[in-house]
Parts: sequence; structure tokens; C-alpha cells
Amino acid sequence: MILLPAIRGTTRWVVWRIARRRFGEIEGLENLPQDGPIVLVPNHSSYFDHFVVQVLVQSLRGTPVWFLTKRESFESRLPRPWATAWYGIPVDREAPAPDTLREVRRVLTSDDALCVYPEGTRGDGGPLREFRPGAFRFALAHGVPIVPVGLHGSADVLRKGDRWFRRGQVDVVFGDPLEVDPSLPKPRAAAELASTGRAVVEALVERAAARAAARSRAAAPARGSTLRPAQTPRVSSAVALDRAVVHALGDDGRLGARDLRRLRWLWSFVARHEGADLDLRVQRARLAALRAARLMGPFRLVGALLLRRRVSRLLDESPTHGLANYLAGRWCLAMPSLLGGGARRALPHFATATRYSDDPTRAAMGAASARVALGQDEQAAELLRQVIAETPVAHPHHDRRTARARRLLAELTGEPGAAPESGSAPGPGSAPASRPRPEGAVS
Repeated sequence: MILLPAIRGTTRWVVWRIARRRFGEIEGLENLPQDGPIVLVPNHSSYFDHFVVQVLVQSLRGTPVWFLTKRESFESRLPRPWATAWYGIPVDREAPAPDTLREVRRVLTSDDALCVYPEGTRGDGGPLREFRPGAFRFALAHGVPIVPVGLHGSADVLRKGDRWFRRGQVDVVFGDPLEVDPSLPKPRAAAELASTGRAVVEALVERAAARAAARSRAAAPARGSTLRPAQTPRVSSAVALDRAVVHALGDDGRLGARDLRRLRWLWSFVARHEGADLDLRVQRARLAALRAARLMGPFRLVGALLLRRRVSRLLDESPTHGLANYLAGRWCLAMPSLLGGGARRALPHFATATRYSDDPTRAAMGAASARVALGQDEQAAELLRQVIAETPVAHPHHDRRTARARRLLAELTGEPGAAPESGSAPGPGSAPASRPRPEGAVS
């Protein structure tokens, strides 16, 4: 139906902007699987919960979240197109119809996410209601992860009966996927998960509420007090953002326009309360680099020069930051020496990135490109062998990175078997192919 994408397309910017202005602290994004189907089980106290879950999960994973929505929302002429366009699946809460089960099966056999509020209806902000086992049965039937979510503050943003949003902030905590006991029969396992899931979600809601309370105390400390409330340790959202960027990169090391847009939105969501985090600011520079790579002509040059200034400030603050040095090395490799670039200037940055980065073979690939540009073929070949040998098999770009390293190694040395994907490797006595051109994209 053409109308539904049109509704989403014309309202997405408004929905995402409304959500961004009302996000509090966001925690646990690293607990969301980057791909594959998942079942989300949050507490439910407001219609605004739909906005929060949809915007966060879609900006991270790039796939929509489908919601089991009470059938009454589809019975009126005006709400029906909105609920359908924004991924609503009508459900009779007492006896799900075959059409509902068919839609659930479709979602859980794709890469999308399914959100089910296990309380069955909106709560009043007090203790959680008993969890129904339906969401857990769906997950067990299809063997997909179950991710608990704690939401706090959404009932203040959109209360029952309200027609517009109030001021307020919604704190969100994603928990670790629930563990399933494979020895239990599925009906009993679903009941156990419902009980366990309720306790986990309740703890996540309390954690989110504690963060909101700590933020309020920090904003208005007691008179004469110099103490600030202690913050519960947390993992930086930069971890999840880094993983999302790596997962979305194409074969050319660039991001598509849609992926770049959603990841910049994600950065803006988490930066509201983590903007001072160094790793998150480096991720912002990385997104700026990927955006500059998509620009043309003088706009690309201006973007690159602004990027250089941003990365230089980050390196002044942390000279050994792995990703910041990698970005600086890529920038130097892409820009002429007249503007402060060049392969020779790139090498120290790649060396530092190799030593301190969480992904050293990525920096080694950059260093190999710089060595090739300088005519240092033997050193480049050694780096390429290192990439082939040391890139972890579990790395999302293992196959692509090692294949490219083998191809470049074959072009440099003519080693047999260095480029198995080409079909026939050159013989021992054959001359090396023409010198490969180093990549210039800043990614």
C-alpha cells in the first residue's frame, strides 16, 4: 500500500526529532544484537514507549521494530493508517488470531525486531503487572534472543488522555539477553522466562529511575554542598556506535546515505548526556569523515579540512587514541602534502593506531597502503601478511579484509596462493603485477 510508506516518510523526521528532545540517559545499547531477529520486552506506561523503542533500535540496527498493538487501535479511521504505517500488528490480547501469528512469524524470520509489552496493557507507573508468557513463546518457537528493556519517564511525556507531548526525559536501559534453559519444555520455559523477565525488567526500570534521580540531584545540589552524586559505572555508548558503523560499512569502506543518516541520529541521541565522552567524540569525527567521503568537489575539500581540525583537537587531548590516530592516518593518506597530508605523515599515525587500537589489522592495512605509496614494497608485503594472519575470524570484515590483503600481496610480490579468489594465482617466476593504488578514502 503506497499510503503507508508515504506516512512514514513524511512523519519520520518529526517523530525522531520529538524523541531526541526527550531522551534522557541511554544505557546498554551494546546488549542489542546488531543483526538477526530479536524480541524486545519492555515495561509499558505510555504510548510514547513506541517512539522511544522504535527510534533507538532502528537507528542502531537499521531495521524496523514491529509492535503487537491492541486491535482497538485499528478500528477507527484516523488511527488505523498511523498504527499500520508505524509497524503495528493488530492483536486480540485474549486470543491472537491466525493473521497475527502469521505476521509474527514473518517478522521473526527476517532481520527485524518484534516488541511485545508482556504486561499486556499500559501500567500506571507503579509496580509492574504480571508478565504474560506470549512474547517468550514467540521467541522460543523461533529461537531468537529476548532483550529486556527498562523505560522510566515516558508516562510524564505522554500521559493517558493527552493529545500532545509534555516536557520530560525518558531514561532507557537495555539489559543482557535473557538466558534460556534448553532442558525445559517450551511451555514451562516460557513461564519461567516470564517470571525471570519481570524481575529483570523491574531492576532495569529501577536503574533508569536512579539515573534520572541522580541527574536531578546534580542539577540542584544541596546549598553549601560540594559533593556530587555517585554515578553507577556504565559502558560508553561509543562501543555500540562503533560496532554499528563497522557493521554498516560497504565493500568500499563507505556508508550509504541512509546508514550515515541514521547513525548520525543515533550519535545525537546518546550525546545528550554523554557528549563529553572522548570515545563518543571520536566516533563523531569518524562519522564526519564518512560524510566528507560522500561529498563532491570543493565541498569534500572543506569537509576534509574541518575534519583535520577536529581530529587534531582529539589527538591533543589523547595522543595515543587508536581510532583517532587511524582517522588522522587516513586523512594524511587521502590529502596531498601541500595541505599537510602525504603517506610519510600517515605512517606514525598508523603505527600508533596499530599499537593502541582495538582493531590493529585495520591500521596495518592503512600502513600497508602508505608503504606502497612510498615504494616500500617489502615492508608493505610484511604488513599484508600480518593482516592475513592476525585478523580474527569473528571480525565482521574478516573475509573482505583478508581477501583484499591477499589481492594486494599478489600484486606486489606475485606470491602463489596470495589471491585465491582470483581463480589462478601467478607462478613463482611470473613478474609482479602493476603497483596497486592505495586507498584514499577517509573511513
